[in-house]
Amino acid sequence: MPENEFEKEIQQKMAAFKLLPNNAIWKTVSAKIVHRNKRSRQVVLTLILLCSFLTATLIVSDVQQKYFFNNRVVVNTFETHKNLQDISIKNNIAQSTKKISKY
Repeated sequence: MPENEFEKEIQQKMAAFKLLPNNAIWKTVSAKIVHRNKRSRQVVLTLILLCSFLTATLIVSDVQQKYFFNNRVVVNTFETHKNLQDISIKNNIAQSTKKISKY
């Protein structure tokens, strides 16, 4: 029983014990807390801006790639068509010269 009374007495003393720090200490502690909050906001804002920039870069590069790829297909199709026309004209000329040479 004396152990329980000793524990109760210690608990009562600890409950009544209040330690109040000096005002100068509170000012430095609060300044550090504000500084940490500002730093974390800056880090988060920097990460958001970096992600936004990377996303915009990827979107623009994807659009450009699709645009240039489509233009190459159109140009290649046009050149192929032009080459086929040139080949058919050359074949027509060759056939015409063969017919003329037969006479």
